[in-house]
Amino acid sequence: MSGGLQNALLAALASVLLAPAPAAGQDAADPRAAIVTPTGANDSITVVLPASDRSDAIDPKKLAEAFQVYADGAGPGALMAGIYAIEDRQIRFTPRFPLRPGVTYQVSFDSDCLFDAPGADCRAGPKTYASFTTEANSPPPPAKVAMIEPQADALPANLLRFYIHFTEPMAQVENIYDHVSLVRGDGSIVDAPFLNLSWNLWDDAQKRLTVLLDPGRIKRGVGPNLAVGPPLVEGETYTLRIGPGLMDAQWRPLAATLDKTFTVTAPVRERLDPLDWTIDTPPSDSREPLRVVTPVRVDSGNFARSIAIIGPDGLRVVGTAELVPNAPEWRFVPNVAWLPGRYGIVVRADLEDVSGNSVQSALDALAGRAIAHREENVTVPFEVSAR
Repeated sequence: MSGGLQNALLAALASVLLAPAPAAGQDAADPRAAIVTPTGANDSITVVLPASDRSDAIDPKKLAEAFQVYADGAGPGALMAGIYAIEDRQIRFTPRFPLRPGVTYQVSFDSDCLFDAPGADCRAGPKTYASFTTEANSPPPPAKVAMIEPQADALPANLLRFYIHFTEPMAQVENIYDHVSLVRGDGSIVDAPFLNLSWNLWDDAQKRLTVLLDPGRIKRGVGPNLAVGPPLVEGETYTLRIGPGLMDAQWRPLAATLDKTFTVTAPVRERLDPLDWTIDTPPSDSREPLRVVTPVRVDSGNFARSIAIIGPDGLRVVGTAELVPNAPEWRFVPNVAWLPGRYGIVVRADLEDVSGNSVQSALDALAGRAIAHREENVTVPFEVSAR
């Protein structure tokens, strides 16, 4: 064992928590051993022997009798199972199962038992005792809103959806719109702006909620649009208010309400066309991002799986594509440096902008003006030049 490790172990002995002195009739403390208690749920319990004891003289068959660990509530009749290891002047016991948080454990060690003649029965003699309590798991803090998408201060009048991201898994509540509201600049609440579904649109982790504005109020000439008008009006200011009343998966109320205030710009009613994108190519032999500026904001919902970068060898370039907050732009950073040559951005037809217009077609095109893209994918070429 290295001198540093030995010194650390010996220093740790000062923090060993010994049990109260044995009462009359019990064994006196064994001065020949010291117990180092664990510092974590998966740590071992270690006994350090004095220099006068030789670890090669230990009878391994007696370890389970001489070195015992048990939960305080279970008592010495329910010893913990585990693995013993001997190294230099250390005997280490590693429990078969992790120690339980918040539980107090008792340890006893009998050095005479280990050093008796092989095969001899252990005799009652002085023992070293220790106890320790593992740290109880602290419950995670109540959930709060981590982010609201689109991450923009100005959004089109025909915005289709918001994504609300939470820091912890959330509980399913019957009517999510009792806790999510759309407020006008004058403080009045927009009546029924969201699509009223019989289920909530959570992701599998229950940490992202999709809030759909009612398409019937967004699309022109449709009954709800004619009857009550669109939920958002160009030129006005609105606030999306989250909470109070939402519960996390442990049924604790949301830590705080959150408001997202934004202004409303002109609606976008044309299909999303990747060929209109402006590409800022990176230099070769670097991992600088590929910058792509889009005339309209791209929806984040299926963005990551709808974009692929194909390299000069025809294979997909591995990397990370991310939307830029508060800008109609996205960037791609490769895992390895760009090579010179011709590349392509392959865009699936189901990619949408924040108004629900896809690469294939517009969500709300006037009759006779709908333009659909027939191909499954669109490829946007670009070139990385050699330095």
